[in-house]
Amino acid sequence: MPSNFRLLMLVMTLGLCPLAQANVNFCPDLSEIKRTPGEYSWATTRPGWEGQFIAPLHAKGYSTEISSFAEARWIAFSNLPTTAGYIQCDYNGNLNEEVIRFSQIGSRATHQPTGINWVAQTPMTFPNVQATCTSTPRDCSFWEEL
Repeated sequence: MPSNFRLLMLVMTLGLCPLAQANVNFCPDLSEIKRTPGEYSWATTRPGWEGQFIAPLHAKGYSTEISSFAEARWIAFSNLPTTAGYIQCDYNGNLNEEVIRFSQIGSRATHQPTGINWVAQTPMTFPNVQATCTSTPRDCSFWEEL
């Protein structure tokens, strides 16, 4: 009986090892995003993200709040089939159809998301969007390497 218990514990431990190397992440929630005073940028309380106006004018806008989540996209680092990539999250501002984009920063990397809400794209050129998600920030979850 003790040997069966040890075998069971070994199998459970090996099954959990990949989880120690990755973390489930998602785009910042609307409540976690604030306009940075005096700047054309945005901040979030979630570490590892940086935001800015992206449209209609790059880096300039007048919105003071985020009104809704638009989409998340995964962009590959290279054209290799097993490449990692990074996530960009777009939000609608409260004025003039402005778009605010949050991108992962630092050394974080993600594998291509495969959840039910992610739609794979076929890139025509590289780099290009490889997958998109238009659900909610939490429903667009992905695995992030630590």
